[in-house]
Amino acid sequence: MLRFGDHHRPVRTEVILPRQVGGYNVYKSDLHTPSVYSDGTVTPQFRIKEAWLEGMDVIAVTEHIEYRPFDKQFGEYLQADLTKDRDLNTSVRHAQKEGAYWDIFIIPGTEITRSGRYVGHFNALFTVDNNKIYDEDPVQAIRNAKNQGALVMHNHPGWTRTGIDFTETEKIAYEEGLIDGVEVMNGREFYPGIIDRGHERGLYISSNTDIHFATANDYRLTGTMRNMTIVLAKDMTLDSVKDALVNDRSIAFGFNTLCGSEELLKAFFLASVRLTPVPGQN
Repeated sequence: MLRFGDHHRPVRTEVILPRQVGGYNVYKSDLHTPSVYSDGTVTPQFRIKEAWLEGMDVIAVTEHIEYRPFDKQFGEYLQADLTKDRDLNTSVRHAQKEGAYWDIFIIPGTEITRSGRYVGHFNALFTVDNNKIYDEDPVQAIRNAKNQGALVMHNHPGWTRTGIDFTETEKIAYEEGLIDGVEVMNGREFYPGIIDRGHERGLYISSNTDIHFATANDYRLTGTMRNMTIVLAKDMTLDSVKDALVNDRSIAFGFNTLCGSEELLKAFFLASVRLTPVPGQN
């Protein structure tokens, strides 16, 4: 038997940030990750391992409720009809089990997905039962998620469009106060105008990968750092992370750019540097 002599164990790449800002712990998060259970191409277990390798602390599992293109392939392999009696919490459970091994904290969630151009996409985070969210009316599906205590994030505003104007569905969701947060960065897209929307409406802002392939394809192998939402929370629990988002203690990072409230960015900067007086200088 031969073994490759230069083989080595995987090593986590640490993203160096201040440990605390304003008395809160700093956590590196990705709040938008599908897997092969919807339209991603890797398993939830792989999602968690790559998150550990790339220095993440928190991952939200957000499979599409309505869109699962791999069901047919799974059905052919298993010789089963996968369109019936599907448990939409399965991916969350697998991720939680794997997360416990790699010390990655899991936020249960799902994505409410309709036409990106004419309706919009929304992540429901901190869900209790993903099986009870779907409704033919996308706004009602959002209401169903909110009734579970979920926070709803408006995903990639402007995706497949030429601007960031509201669709009719988005107008209703915003007018009813159903939206809690918004992505200012999603994958390789950046929506600067959404920063103002977040501030004006009191929404938390985030930057996420929405990764469908391996993150190495889009980030590590291209020499770029993956998008992340920096969350300032008391501790790594669902209640604390949720409280951080509700109270706008998040910073979006991507494209070598930090986005957030002026007050929060100032505190983050001051926690990141050390100032030393120069002797003899005023």
